[in-house]
Amino acid sequence: MTSFSFPHPTDADLLAWLDGDNSRAAHIAHCPECRARARALQDENLLLRASMYRAECPAAHELGEYGLGLLPQTRLDEIARHVAHCPHCRQELAIQQKFLTSLATETAPAAKSTLGEQVRIVIATLIQDLRNGWQGMGAMQPAMAAMRGKQNKPLIYEAENYQLTIEIQEDPKNRGRQALYGLLVGDDDPTSFEIQLWQGPNLIAQTDVDEYGNFSIANLMKESYDLKLIKPELEIRLEALQL
Repeated sequence: MTSFSFPHPTDADLLAWLDGDNSRAAHIAHCPECRARARALQDENLLLRASMYRAECPAAHELGEYGLGLLPQTRLDEIARHVAHCPHCRQELAIQQKFLTSLATETAPAAKSTLGEQVRIVIATLIQDLRNGWQGMGAMQPAMAAMRGKQNKPLIYEAENYQLTIEIQEDPKNRGRQALYGLLVGDDDPTSFEIQLWQGPNLIAQTDVDEYGNFSIANLMKESYDLKLIKPELEIRLEALQL
């Protein structure tokens, strides 16, 4: 029968062990109860870190009002100082500006020429889901913004050397509809990609990628879609994306 050194480690001891302190390692190695407590503490810490991600950033709607110059001057100055040191908010502002510009122009992007038969198809793999506090192995920190709140946290995918960050938000211009924001990383010329959103055999929407890798599609129903990123000789597919 296995014997244990008592008393059991405290939660502080277990947290220290998770951080690399081996002073109680012998006990924990032979105590199923303490290992289970340690796993529970680790899960709670992951959820806490996810919930506090960008906690000091302005709310998404306030950042949008900042971009439009609609806030009082004192608040504009405060957010300007924050944005100067926050790459996430700078990227969020760029996404919002692109979205507003697309609404203002109200021009649908023309479909590009049909690709040849020698197109290589790559299926994107989910590596990180911050919506529920889950992080996959090898997950990378997202480079896009508006990632606060349960519905605003991103999905991050990999496809060979490409990383794709997807964020779903309530569409501010269409009540009850969703807006999809994306960021593509890994290509020297992201503008060479066309974005297509499919539902079965039906093409629902299409748009282009800007020079920074950003794209967005608005006025979408809360349904499942297939997202395709297409350039000559390559097609990246993100299947069964649930909005």
